[in-house]
Amino acid sequence: MRVTPETLLELRKEFPYKWKVQTAKHWGCECVSYVDARQVMDLLDEVVGPQNWQDHYREVAGKVYCDLTIKVEDEWITKSDCGTASHFEAEKGQASDAFKRAAVKWGIGRFLYSIPTQKTKSVESGKDDRGNPRFFPADEQGQRIYNLTGYIENRLKQTNQGGYRPPKASPAPPATQPPKELPSPPSVAVFGASKAMTVEVLAIRDTLGWTPEQLGIWLGERYDGKGWRDLNRSQAQSALESLTSELHKLKGGAHAR
Repeated sequence: MRVTPETLLELRKEFPYKWKVQTAKHWGCECVSYVDARQVMDLLDEVVGPQNWQDHYREVAGKVYCDLTIKVEDEWITKSDCGTASHFEAEKGQASDAFKRAAVKWGIGRFLYSIPTQKTKSVESGKDDRGNPRFFPADEQGQRIYNLTGYIENRLKQTNQGGYRPPKASPAPPATQPPKELPSPPSVAVFGASKAMTVEVLAIRDTLGWTPEQLGIWLGERYDGKGWRDLNRSQAQSALESLTSELHKLKGGAHAR
């Protein structure tokens, strides 16, 4: 199986997601959508093939980083991010979180940024290790919710006539026609942005809701008036990382997990 930049756009597609509690207080619970690491692995196997991706982990200043690498045409390309510790099995939790965050840079699960948080009532049950009361999601009658994903999905179907549907990813451009907004520069593999970088920048631009003109202004302010086609490889990589940071700022990074 040969992976092309156009193939990578399939990683941005919507797939089933779940719900979990992000904040639980006496006044209620705030819940966010998420996907687990196994779902991400399954999508990678489906879209690029199990032989065309690999993940490696390293520790830097106490943080676990995941390097998620995909073979695009004849080039292995790596995108990395670090994870945050979970409440249980901190080291394993950091690795899983780092893997999912690195996957977001490839477009996997990026549709989660468009899904609003959901709120429920809460019910007190037991104490934590410090003796403080613990709160869990509850329905309108004050009964504890054990299947949070099922509960929220049913509520959305009732209130939104079928439930919330994240926006579909932009269709991939025809293989014979490169993106018009950001044409690749000559000798792009050596001197400028790679095809994969160009596809990724277009994907992030669309997710942020920017127009081509807004992206041009953003680049020009940071690179002495240069456009995407004028950047060298180092500048293009820097711009891609900065745009990814802009993406993480969306909704306070609530869905980058």
